[in-house]
Amino acid sequence: MPDHVHMIFTPLLNDPTMEVSSLATIMDRIKGASAHLINLALGGTGRVWQTESFDRF
Repeated sequence: MPDHVHMIFTPLLNDPTMEVSSLATIMDRIKGASAHLINLALGGTGRVWQTESFDRF
């Protein structure tokens, strides 16, 4: 675990549907968006996050 993040958050309701996004969906979006921004900043491509089998959802 060379670099890692701890987060505490409260999922918000999507106004039109009044449904809560799953934690897996939220994490996928956070990891995808942050990887994209990191690659832009560093001029890189490809994976940023290490594959993990212990994510807790």
